[in-house]
Amino acid sequence: MILFTASSDWDRFLSRIQELRRLEDLSDFQRFEVGGGIVGLDTSEEAVIDFEPEELSSIEETIGEFKAALIEYENVSCRDAFLQHTIPGLLGVVDTNYDSIVLYSEMLQWILDHPGTHFREHVQ
Repeated sequence: MILFTASSDWDRFLSRIQELRRLEDLSDFQRFEVGGGIVGLDTSEEAVIDFEPEELSSIEETIGEFKAALIEYENVSCRDAFLQHTIPGLLGVVDTNYDSIVLYSEMLQWILDHPGTHFREHVQ
């Protein structure tokens, strides 16, 4: 998944990530243990390389200037724990990689309403 966080909230987002238990990094990914699994984080420009300019413009219209992070996760439990720890109260959107781009606040509510559910089952 890709997390697009408003630039004004980026430092708080990164600060929350640093509160997690960090593991040895592999390649470009920082790795963290959370929610009984491992989450990988890449904040390089590679996170948005596959997006069309129109998609990025649409995201910018929604949340303003942003920064992006590519997140890989071992299982749904660690994904949910990661999101519940890092994005509350921040402005941003999640690209689920299943044709859904969802505001952070809506994603957090969806996780509460559908615990343990894979993103492919998310209906926008």
